[in-house]
Amino acid sequence: MVGWKITTPVLMPFEPICAATGLEPEQLPGTWLVADVNCYARNPADLYFRNSTLAPSPDEEWFPE
Repeated sequence: MVGWKITTPVLMPFEPICAATGLEPEQLPGTWLVADVNCYARNPADLYFRNSTLAPSPDEEWFPE
């Protein structure tokens, strides 16, 4: 997750994301989202995600080959 500890995995259940975006779980891989997150949390379990929405895909030049 950008804005927090980018090298630390963060797990989140599918249900809140699917409810907010209208997507099915199998549609989520590769999808970019925007959400309000408390980025000052110390641990992944302390993070909250609110107002999740679909984000535009980043420009291809952001990802070198």
